Amino acid sequence: MVRALDGVSLFDFADFDANQYERDYPASSWSYFVPHHRSWGVAVWIEIDREFVATSYRSPSRLLHQWKTEERWSQRIMPGIEAAHIGSLPVAAFKSAFISWDEGREVRDLSLDSAHRPQLLRTVEEWRASNSESQ
Repeated sequence: MVRALDGVSLFDFADFDANQYERDYPASSWSYFVPHHRSWGVAVWIEIDREFVATSYRSPSRLLHQWKTEERWSQRIMPGIEAAHIGSLPVAAFKSAFISWDEGREVRDLSLDSAHRPQLLRTVEEWRASNSESQ
């Protein structure tokens, strides 16, 4: 649904309880994407500064309400955890980030500071080496 709104789909895990979520939304497949989709083999997770994007942010409850009100039944949504940023998401809104691979067993923090770019490149190379060994 978010793509149809020209937005960026976000997960909002504030106060998230996996067991309760699975009871409330048994057809939702959030774990398909967490820690990463198997075919991707890796994911970069970025925390967004909510205050920075406040005017363009749509909370999970607001997004679900819009989905129901506009009867967007043919568009997929992950109720209760899918949020949206409408428009282009500026890098300045990034608060923190990490990379995860090997089904979540490998996790590395990523510095968003351009001065730490060599560290970021080393982390990507570490993932690539790990990924080529497992194939």
